[in-house]
Formats: sequence, C-alpha cells, structure tokens
Amino acid sequence: MNRAARISLEVLGPPVLGAMLLLWVEAGPMMIRNPMQFYRGFLQIATMAYYFAILPSVLYAVALEMAFRRSHVAPNSAATVILSTGLGLVAGYCVGASFMLLGAGWNLGGEIYFGTIGAGVGTLLGGTIRAFSTPNHGFRDLAIPAALTGLLFIPYAAFTWAQLEPDWVCMIALATGEFVALKLFTLAASDLTGVPWPRRLAYLCLWPGMNAVAFLAGPKTDTERPHPGEWIWAFSKLLGGAVVAVIAARSVDGRHLVVATLAGLVGLIFVFHFGVLHLASCFWRRAGYDAPPIMQNPIGAESLAKFWGGRWNRAFADAGRRFIFRPTVRRLGARGAEMLVFVVSGLVHESVISLPAGGGWGGPTVYFLLQGGGVLVEKSRAGTQLGLSHGVRGWGWMFLCTVLPLPLLTHPPFIERVAFPLIQALKEILP
Repeated sequence: MNRAARISLEVLGPPVLGAMLLLWVEAGPMMIRNPMQFYRGFLQIATMAYYFAILPSVLYAVALEMAFRRSHVAPNSAATVILSTGLGLVAGYCVGASFMLLGAGWNLGGEIYFGTIGAGVGTLLGGTIRAFSTPNHGFRDLAIPAALTGLLFIPYAAFTWAQLEPDWVCMIALATGEFVALKLFTLAASDLTGVPWPRRLAYLCLWPGMNAVAFLAGPKTDTERPHPGEWIWAFSKLLGGAVVAVIAARSVDGRHLVVATLAGLVGLIFVFHFGVLHLASCFWRRAGYDAPPIMQNPIGAESLAKFWGGRWNRAFADAGRRFIFRPTVRRLGARGAEMLVFVVSGLVHESVISLPAGGGWGGPTVYFLLQGGGVLVEKSRAGTQLGLSHGVRGWGWMFLCTVLPLPLLTHPPFIERVAFPLIQALKEILP
C-alpha cells in the first residue's frame, strides 16, 4: 500500500466503517428482515457520518502520518494497530461531542458510545494498514484486529437487539454474542494454512471448545474414542437435567420460589453444559478429533486449581491460558497472570449476569477474585503444608471456595429479574 492510498483510506474510511458499525449495533436484525431498508438506512447514516466525522477523520490521518514520519512506528508493525485504536477512540469521542452539542444537547453517554465506535473503526483501519503495507503481510494480519472489533461489537449488538425482550433473553443474547466473538477470535489467531473451510465452519458452529489448534489439526488415529458407557452417561445427564428443570418449573410459583428457581438453573446447566456438550464431544472424538468434554467431572476435582484449570468449563480455561496467562506471565509472573485470568472471568460474568439484571454489580467480580485468592492460598507454602492441593482436604477446600460465595455470583437481582422469569417461561411452554 503506497502513501497516497493509505492517506485516502485514513480520511475516507472512518465515516464508512463507523456508519457500518453503528447500523450493525442499532439495526442489525433489519438487515435480515428488510435488506433494502437496511441499505437505505446505511446511506443516510453514512451521509450524516461524513458531515460529523470528516474533520476528525482528517485529524486522525494527520496524527497517524506524523507518527509514521517522526517516530519509530512503522506502518506494518503491531504498534500501528494500537495507535490507530487510540486515535479512533479520541476521534469518535469528538464526533459524539459535536453530534450531541449540535443535535441532541450534552450527554456524556453519547460521547462514550461514539468513542467506542471510533475505537472499533481505529482497530479495523490499523489492521488494514498493517496488513497491506508490505507484500509479506496479508489477510491474517487483518483477521486479528477484525476479530478484536467483533469481540466488542458482536455482544454489544446482541444486547442492543434484545433490549425490548425479557431480561433472560438479553442474558442469552449477550452470552451467545460473547461466545461467537471469542470463537472468531480464536480462529483468527490460529494458523489456518491447509485447513479446509468445512473444518473451520465445523469448529465455529458445531464444536463449543476454544482450543482451535487441536481441533483444526483434524482427525487423528490415536484419539481416544468414547466407549458406549460414556454415550449413555452423557445422555443420562441430559435427561436428568431435563427432569430437574421440568419439576422446578412446575414448582416455581410455590412457597419455595428461590429454591425452585435455583434448581431449574442447575437442571438447565446439566442439560446443556453436562449433557449436550458432552454428547458433542463424543461425536467429534468418535470421528477422531481432539475434542475433550467441556465439563470434566468438576465435582471430582481434588483442588481448586484443578477445578478452574480445566475441570469446569475447559473452553474458557483454554482461552484464558492461551490469550491471557501466556502473554502476561513473563511480565506479571505466574501469580499475577493467574489473578488476571480470574479478573477477566469476573468481568465476563458481570456482563452476562449483572448487566441483564440491572443490578448486583461487583458480586461476580468479587466471587472470581475470591477464587483466584483461593488458588494462591492453595499453592502457598502454608497451603501445601495443610494439603489443600490434593486428597480429601483439597476437595474440601475446593468445595468451600466455590460453593460458599455463590450468592455473590447468583445475586438477588439476577434471581429476581433473570432466572425466575426464565424458569417461568419454561413453565409456560410445558404441556
């Protein structure tokens, strides 16, 4: 990419990309229901974007080109993506400020909203500039910035689309959006050389795990195939969870409302996490793929570290280990990197528990901070002397740390506004 083409992209790209992201967040379902109306809406928003964003776009381009000429930032370096994201955040904030001042009055939320849009635009533009600045770079360098943008905007759009629906629908939309975005990110960060498209689509759509490298390697002859008893056990967990969920749904209006609601949640977790996902693992391992169960007998973990290290939700454990722990362990040390994984897990659970419930903020984060603290205690000299990392004492420590603080995770606003309506909705569809 020569300098003239790069400057044209820096000046003309932000309004178009900004309009696309804005319309995706605000009116994504319209794209499916009425493509022509979506197209007309895009033209109107793009035209408005040029009025409000052309000056910030020019300033963005000037700042970026000055950084290329007067500093050690090269267009084909990762620093370009970081710098472009920061400049996009500032430019988006300026667009939001001008829009609010001229059109809708002063509203700090508007500036933050447009600043977020600007950051996404900056990430995409920075990735594009880096990808096409030298012949040795290609679409893979663009894939990671695009996936990072999706990691923010797919859940955001899902939550926006579900705003008029019950709170439990918002929770499912957010969780699904975050899951899809993270799957895309793990795929974009992997070497896809020689990987056929059907296998990529199978990883994205038909396997819930996050270890893209292992799955995309394809079938292997030495993969441990599931025996018939494992199929039966997986189906039994699905059926047992369904029975518990149905009984809880029929009892949810009785005297023990909270108990019935929590029992219904446990039943649904067994249906999907322990049943459906285990059956999916059996299917792919039967075909020779490296696809271990997502839930690996968490109740049998003899330590808290083993519980969170792969026994419970191995998908997030794999993603956290690859994208959080390993990149930060040299700078933060093993303990600091482990705590960062728990902090991120807390924030993720805030987004799918506290955000739909509109309350209980901080509870999930504190819960996972306690889990991280429990792991550090377990691995300390005193924890080793007390035997907290194995045997009966290790199991007791795991059970104590995970169960006692659960009210922080499943806090009252979540129970009242999300979980209870969800079980009530299940009751309504039962015969």
